[in-house]
Amino acid sequence: MYLNNIKREVPVTVWVNIFFGGFANQFGWIFFGFGMIFFWIFALNADVSFLVFSGENTLVQGMVTDSRETSASVNETSVYENHYTFIDDREKRVKGFSYATGRWLEEGEPVMVEYPVGKPYYSRIQGMRRKMFGPAVLLVLIFPLAGLAFLLFGLMSTN
Repeated sequence: MYLNNIKREVPVTVWVNIFFGGFANQFGWIFFGFGMIFFWIFALNADVSFLVFSGENTLVQGMVTDSRETSASVNETSVYENHYTFIDDREKRVKGFSYATGRWLEEGEPVMVEYPVGKPYYSRIQGMRRKMFGPAVLLVLIFPLAGLAFLLFGLMSTN
């Protein structure tokens, strides 16, 4: 009955051994750490705008204002950032940019711009992406998740 209120001191060395001791824990931390590097580089630049564009969209004509080659590439093909402007349904000029692999546009070239109804600030050139990479780069999440699985396995098997 009184045992629940007893505070026990656990030495730091025991905590370190629990979290970093054993092959599964060490492998899990390493795999998780290196996997997070790829997460920060690629997954945060993954285009998941298909979730927003799955509903009703407005299609308007826009004009290209600039096109730049980024430092990124997909299968050794450069990714281009294409800037554009268009007039939304409220008669306001809106600026935006879209990404395309191996496709740059000439300044002044007309383009079709799509955006979800009522959200012109969330636009893209039709057929292009809102982020540098497509959703397939989310596969890099496998590495930190595998590292966490090893880490949890190691923590649960620690006696």
